[in-house]
Amino acid sequence: MSWFKHLLGAGENRIRVLAVTANEVDRFVLEGIGTRAGWDLKVTGNCQDAMASLKHRPAQVILCDRDLPQVEWREALRVFGTSAPGCAVVLISPETDDRFWLEVIEHGGYDVVTRPIHEARVSSAVRQAFSQVPRSS
Repeated sequence: MSWFKHLLGAGENRIRVLAVTANEVDRFVLEGIGTRAGWDLKVTGNCQDAMASLKHRPAQVILCDRDLPQVEWREALRVFGTSAPGCAVVLISPETDDRFWLEVIEHGGYDVVTRPIHEARVSSAVRQAFSQVPRSS
Protein backbone atom coordinates (compact mmCIF):
# COMPACT_ATOMS: atom_id res chain seq x y z
CA MET A 1 0.00 0.00 0.00
CA SER A 2 1.37 3.41 -0.92
CA TRP A 3 2.02 6.04 1.71
CA PHE A 4 -0.78 8.17 0.21
CA LYS A 5 -3.38 5.39 0.50
CA HIS A 6 -2.15 4.70 4.01
CA LEU A 7 -2.52 8.38 4.86
CA LEU A 8 -6.11 8.36 3.56
CA GLY A 9 -6.90 5.24 5.54
CA ALA A 10 -7.27 2.91 2.56
CA GLY A 11 -8.24 -0.65 3.23
CA GLU A 12 -10.89 -2.43 5.19
CA ASN A 13 -10.95 0.16 7.98
CA ARG A 14 -12.44 2.86 5.75
CA ILE A 15 -16.05 3.76 6.42
CA ARG A 16 -18.21 3.12 3.35
CA VAL A 17 -20.38 6.22 3.04
CA LEU A 18 -23.08 6.88 0.46
CA ALA A 19 -24.08 10.54 0.17
CA VAL A 20 -27.42 11.20 -1.52
CA THR A 21 -27.98 14.84 -2.38
CA ALA A 22 -28.92 16.89 -5.43
CA ASN A 23 -27.39 19.98 -3.78
CA GLU A 24 -24.17 20.74 -5.69
CA VAL A 25 -22.62 22.68 -2.80
CA ASP A 26 -23.27 19.79 -0.41
CA ARG A 27 -21.80 17.32 -2.90
CA PHE A 28 -18.62 19.37 -3.20
CA VAL A 29 -18.32 19.86 0.58
CA LEU A 30 -18.98 16.17 1.34
CA GLU A 31 -16.42 15.03 -1.24
CA GLY A 32 -13.79 17.20 0.46
CA ILE A 33 -14.74 15.99 3.94
CA GLY A 34 -14.75 12.38 2.75
CA THR A 35 -11.29 12.72 1.24
CA ARG A 36 -9.86 14.27 4.40
CA ALA A 37 -11.60 11.73 6.65
CA GLY A 38 -10.50 8.79 4.50
CA TRP A 39 -14.04 7.56 3.82
CA ASP A 40 -14.81 5.23 0.95
CA LEU A 41 -17.33 7.75 -0.39
CA LYS A 42 -19.85 7.48 -3.22
CA VAL A 43 -22.04 10.49 -4.04
CA THR A 44 -25.34 10.23 -5.91
CA GLY A 45 -27.93 12.85 -6.78
CA ASN A 46 -31.17 10.94 -6.20
CA CYS A 47 -32.73 7.97 -4.43
CA GLN A 48 -32.92 5.81 -7.57
CA ASP A 49 -29.17 6.12 -8.22
CA ALA A 50 -28.50 5.50 -4.52
CA MET A 51 -30.46 2.24 -4.63
CA ALA A 52 -28.54 1.10 -7.70
CA SER A 53 -25.27 1.96 -5.97
CA LEU A 54 -26.23 0.01 -2.83
CA LYS A 55 -26.76 -3.14 -4.90
CA HIS A 56 -23.14 -3.04 -6.09
CA ARG A 57 -21.45 -1.32 -3.18
CA PRO A 58 -23.10 -1.69 0.23
CA ALA A 59 -22.68 1.35 2.48
CA GLN A 60 -22.31 1.42 6.23
CA VAL A 61 -23.51 5.01 6.59
CA ILE A 62 -25.85 6.94 4.29
CA LEU A 63 -25.90 10.74 4.33
CA CYS A 64 -29.30 11.61 2.86
CA ASP A 65 -30.59 15.06 1.94
CA ARG A 66 -33.99 15.80 3.47
CA ASP A 67 -35.02 17.61 0.28
CA LEU A 68 -34.35 15.01 -2.41
CA PRO A 69 -36.22 15.49 -5.68
CA GLN A 70 -39.06 13.03 -6.33
CA VAL A 71 -39.01 11.39 -2.87
CA GLU A 72 -40.11 12.59 0.55
CA TRP A 73 -37.53 12.06 3.32
CA ARG A 74 -39.70 9.64 5.31
CA GLU A 75 -40.04 7.44 2.23
CA ALA A 76 -36.28 7.62 1.61
CA LEU A 77 -35.65 6.42 5.19
CA ARG A 78 -38.14 3.58 4.72
CA VAL A 79 -36.56 2.51 1.42
CA PHE A 80 -33.01 2.64 2.79
CA GLY A 81 -34.08 0.78 5.93
CA THR A 82 -35.61 -2.00 3.83
CA SER A 83 -32.91 -2.17 1.17
CA ALA A 84 -29.85 -1.62 3.37
CA PRO A 85 -30.67 -3.13 6.76
CA GLY A 86 -27.99 -2.42 9.34
CA CYS A 87 -26.91 0.73 7.53
CA ALA A 88 -27.15 3.94 9.57
CA VAL A 89 -28.84 6.90 7.86
CA VAL A 90 -27.94 10.48 8.78
CA LEU A 91 -30.31 13.08 7.36
CA ILE A 92 -29.00 16.43 6.05
CA SER A 93 -31.50 19.23 6.70
CA PRO A 94 -31.50 23.01 6.38
CA GLU A 95 -32.87 23.18 9.92
CA THR A 96 -33.76 20.95 12.83
CA ASP A 97 -35.22 20.99 16.29
CA ASP A 98 -35.87 18.31 18.91
CA ARG A 99 -39.26 17.39 17.44
CA PHE A 100 -37.84 16.90 13.94
CA TRP A 101 -34.84 14.96 15.28
CA LEU A 102 -37.19 12.62 17.17
CA GLU A 103 -39.32 12.15 14.06
CA VAL A 104 -36.21 11.18 12.07
CA ILE A 105 -35.26 8.64 14.74
CA GLU A 106 -38.81 7.24 14.82
CA HIS A 107 -38.65 6.73 11.03
CA GLY A 108 -35.38 4.79 11.23
CA GLY A 109 -32.79 7.54 10.86
CA TYR A 110 -29.74 7.73 13.09
CA ASP A 111 -29.09 11.48 13.32
CA VAL A 112 -29.58 14.87 11.66
CA VAL A 113 -26.89 17.31 10.54
CA THR A 114 -27.81 20.80 9.47
CA ARG A 115 -26.87 22.76 6.42
CA PRO A 116 -24.52 24.48 5.90
CA ILE A 117 -22.50 21.33 6.53
CA HIS A 118 -19.74 21.74 9.11
CA GLU A 119 -16.90 19.26 8.78
CA ALA A 120 -16.53 18.49 12.48
CA ARG A 121 -20.25 17.86 12.93
CA VAL A 122 -20.74 15.61 9.89
CA SER A 123 -17.51 13.70 10.60
CA SER A 124 -18.64 13.10 14.17
CA ALA A 125 -22.12 12.00 13.05
CA VAL A 126 -20.63 9.55 10.52
CA ARG A 127 -18.19 8.08 13.08
CA GLN A 128 -20.93 7.69 15.67
CA ALA A 129 -23.34 6.16 13.15
CA PHE A 130 -20.61 3.78 11.97
CA SER A 131 -19.99 2.68 15.57
CA GLN A 132 -23.61 1.45 15.66
CA VAL A 133 -23.39 -0.55 12.42
CA PRO A 134 -22.94 -4.32 12.81
CA ARG A 135 -19.38 -5.22 11.76
CA SER A 136 -20.57 -7.97 9.42
CA SER A 137 -21.70 -5.34 6.84
